[in-house]
Amino acid sequence: MSTIELRYRDAWGHLFREHVTPGDPLHRPGANLPATTLTGPGGRRLTRKWVPCELGADDATSYDLLDNEIRTLTRLRQVFTTVPPQLPELVGYDLDAEEPYVLLGEYRGLPGVLTAGRLDLHQHHRFRIGLLRAVAALRAEGIAHGAIGLGTVRWDGTGVQLVDFELARHADGAGDVRDAAVAIREMVLGPLPDRARPDLTGDPGPLRALLGDVFDATARPRPDATHLLVRLRATTTAHPKREPSSALEPGHRLFDSLSIGKRSIPKPPPPPRPTVTPGKQTIRGIVLVTAVVLVVIAVIMAVMV
Repeated sequence: MSTIELRYRDAWGHLFREHVTPGDPLHRPGANLPATTLTGPGGRRLTRKWVPCELGADDATSYDLLDNEIRTLTRLRQVFTTVPPQLPELVGYDLDAEEPYVLLGEYRGLPGVLTAGRLDLHQHHRFRIGLLRAVAALRAEGIAHGAIGLGTVRWDGTGVQLVDFELARHADGAGDVRDAAVAIREMVLGPLPDRARPDLTGDPGPLRALLGDVFDATARPRPDATHLLVRLRATTTAHPKREPSSALEPGHRLFDSLSIGKRSIPKPPPPPRPTVTPGKQTIRGIVLVTAVVLVVIAVIMAVMV
């Protein structure tokens, strides 16, 4: 199979060129941007998300979605010595390409919507711990995913991976905790009709004990991911971190300028005004008006004499 060359920068701005082999489109119910699998040097499995030209022309906000993903995952890659396994790892990005893209590590497993209701008790326990650890890691960095659900949470049989950060933003993550609780319920019960005001009375006892006050607006304090992990007798894993160097600021400014440039789509020039060629009726009208003016002038001169 033929290969293509990718030119991209990593989280620290270093430039790379690699030949990769295109793979298959990825099924991702919770995302807006297309993605495909790639195989890199040494058989490394990669994921590429991009903004096709036609999508960017129809909806310029597509570039904002890609921008959110790159900024968030670049931050995580710079901060964590090793990115938590529940989160995707940024390999690089190219905003200057005709179709800008982000290059990620492999998306593991399948979306939760395809595995809901099929897990045993032990797997459900691992699913809950993995998802809540992902939420806790994001909150520690002041990041909210913004779209947690069984479309963006993947399960590979042993662990969770939270993907598609197109709507990520700086926030306290309270909404992520609620969304994660909904995903945990739906993994057991299947799709639920009322996500805003769920009725937990028919849920299994352990599920009610874990999530009951997450949906209670009067609960004080509101439980966060760490509280829920304690209830599961699990802990938040301490991932070694570092503070990004100020030497990265020039790279941040370059990223900003490229990002703004991609969203600045020039408007087409207005169409030229149609040129009207005088027809016979127009010429006759001009002759008639001229004759009337001459008659009026002659009458005025006769009166004056």
